[in-house]
Amino acid sequence: MTDQNLFRNGDVSFWELVKYFSKFKRMIAACAMVGSFVGVGWYTASPARYIVEAPFFVKIYPTPIRDLCESVSAGGSLSKFLDCLDQQVAGQLQTLSTENWKSGQSVLTQETSKPKPADAYEADLREIENKYNASIIRFQQSDLEIIADIDDRISATETAGSALLSAQRNLKILADGDMAIYFRPIVINEITKNFLVITIVSTILGAMAGMTASLVSGFVSKDPARGTADTDIGRE
Repeated sequence: MTDQNLFRNGDVSFWELVKYFSKFKRMIAACAMVGSFVGVGWYTASPARYIVEAPFFVKIYPTPIRDLCESVSAGGSLSKFLDCLDQQVAGQLQTLSTENWKSGQSVLTQETSKPKPADAYEADLREIENKYNASIIRFQQSDLEIIADIDDRISATETAGSALLSAQRNLKILADGDMAIYFRPIVINEITKNFLVITIVSTILGAMAGMTASLVSGFVSKDPARGTADTDIGRE
């Protein structure tokens, strides 16, 4: 099977392609080498990336979040309920911060190429703690006001009594100087780039580019119309 037939016949075997590409092995190898150099260059020149993690522990959950997660996990497991609480709180903490935090499972994170000192992040977290404390106080005071205004028959129920005790207990905890949420020490980790994977992938992409170039070159040089013209010229 000639190269010309390779481009005329759509039914090509694997070994025929291997035989064809072997004729362009130098070009393909050169492209693969260029690809590997590009990969190494990108690895060397690209700036380091860091992920900043701010794990937190919640001691008091806002009433709306508790109610929401109780309905979401109704009939479900305790772990599902706790996961819901942490996810909802993490989303709320995002809105309380001036930093570009992203919410996760019991942790706030952000990715950056220029991490600040840990104490700079901790200053923002202290502000979040204070804002969260203030929101808990508002929620609990609102609960007490609602319970005080409802009918005596309703306030005597177990649900209302439980809400009353919870609000009073939480307000006492905060009044005694405790916090509704605690942030654990900041963790700053560099996001590692896998040199071997980057080099292999870039080399493969370079080789594929070389193979594509060889196919295009072969297709152009073996174009049926050009081949016919070349033959006619030779006969003349």
